[in-house]
Order: sequence, then structure tokens, then C-alpha cells
Amino acid sequence: MDTITALYRAEFVGRESLAERQQRLHYLIDWFRRHSRVYGALVVFTNQVLDVPEAFAAGVKRPAGGNVLAHTVNARFMMARPSKQRLEGYMWALDVPGMSPEERIGYEIRDDGLY
Repeated sequence: MDTITALYRAEFVGRESLAERQQRLHYLIDWFRRHSRVYGALVVFTNQVLDVPEAFAAGVKRPAGGNVLAHTVNARFMMARPSKQRLEGYMWALDVPGMSPEERIGYEIRDDGLY
């Protein structure tokens, strides 16, 4: 599922819609979780990142989606691709039990998947 929060951020704009947006996001993730258990499938969500606006945290990015996304998925990784012309990059753990955030994992985008 590519950019899971984008659909709801566009549909539910502003802080007054935050609760409904989070509820819809949770329902969608739960729906995928139930179907992945029934059909034995792996579900991978990609997401947007936000800049942290504080001056002392310049350049720091965090995942969009808030607590609902953080608490309903099993593992969260941050992916980076230093050059958009190249199809390889690296990722590291944001919230993965037993995995250090300093550990880098290389990946490559190919026609038949992610390696």
C-alpha cells in the first residue's frame, strides 16, 4: 500500500478532522491485518515523512500518521535513496523490536520487486 496516509490527509484537512482521519486510518490498517492473516500475505505500507519544525531539530524527519500508525504496525523503517537517478538506497529501524537504529540495510528497486 503506497503512501497510506496521503488519502486521508487530503480528505480530512485540518486539526478538527484529526480524530476521524485517525479512525479511518486505523480501520484500513486493521482491515489489511485481518486479510493478511486469512490469506497468509505480507502487507507493506509506505508512508510520508514530515520535517520537524523546531530549530534544534533542523533536518530531522518523522513518519506521518501519528500514534495510530505507530501502534498498529509491527515494525517501522525509514528508507532513504540518496540519488533519485539510482535505484538503490538504505533503510534503518525506527521502531523494530531487537534491532538497532544504527544498523543500515541496503536495498535495490527492480522491476520484479525490492531486494
